[in-house]
Amino acid sequence: MRRIVSLWFPDFAVERFIRWRIKNQNPPPPKDLPFALVESGARGLRLAAVNHAARRFGLAPGQRLADARAQVPDLLSEFHEPDADMKSLLGLCRWLERYSPWVAPEPADGILLDIAGIPHLFGGEARMLEEISGRLAAYGFTARSGAGETIGAAWALARYGAGRLDDLPVEALRIAGEQALTLRRLGLKTVGALLAIPRAALARRFRGETIGENVLMRLDEMMGLRHEPLNPLNPPSSFMAHRVLMEPIISPEGLGAVLENLAVTLCRDLEHKALGALRLLLKLFRSDGSRLSLPAGFSAPTHD
Repeated sequence: MRRIVSLWFPDFAVERFIRWRIKNQNPPPPKDLPFALVESGARGLRLAAVNHAARRFGLAPGQRLADARAQVPDLLSEFHEPDADMKSLLGLCRWLERYSPWVAPEPADGILLDIAGIPHLFGGEARMLEEISGRLAAYGFTARSGAGETIGAAWALARYGAGRLDDLPVEALRIAGEQALTLRRLGLKTVGALLAIPRAALARRFRGETIGENVLMRLDEMMGLRHEPLNPLNPPSSFMAHRVLMEPIISPEGLGAVLENLAVTLCRDLEHKALGALRLLLKLFRSDGSRLSLPAGFSAPTHD
């Protein structure tokens, strides 16, 4: 059965900026003062992201900087760097490959993982998600997670809280704001309310030109009636052997023993299918959060 995890970073741009400032030994903006990242817009500079202190004053992304400064005169600001955000998001995807080989970025503030058959290696799904969130917090990133059988369900639970999908607001369907507003005006405020009306009515009224405007399509994706692919950074491996270690390996002998065990497992699986490998990739995940990849190739397929 498919099992998808969605990680949402509600303050990703600001936290990435803070992490960058600290890494370069520059003082970050004080947490208790309102701070925003700004970008150029059609009507001048506007807020691209704000910290918690700025939200307490009612500031939000999309506001003109001039209006925000009139509302909060001591607002601190720096220019937003979306390219740096994307680079950092991809770095987190690589880091998360220690939990799943199938990791995909969901710009600008999310990551998806396919964890089918994996959680038992980490003591169960709940403990695995707790570990991921805890380690990300240690790196300075606030993450909320949701797990479901579809991308749509996992996405919704990460952003709108755990519980029954039927009880979630229509915004949890990943639809455009205009469509969500129209649904609410019609009295359709939850996913359950949409499930209770005829599909033909939704298809006729909310066909739309984009996926975000097609309410029925998004509903079907959430409920598993329409397949939505997860496109990982790396192509799926034909065969994989994986080990999670309770403590870091500190000796060559220890590493050799683990590698031999992995090789035996991989050879057994290949031989069982009467297949051989032409290319292998060893991924080592260090305790400091870094990663090492070592490729190996053969001139002919082998399972020896």
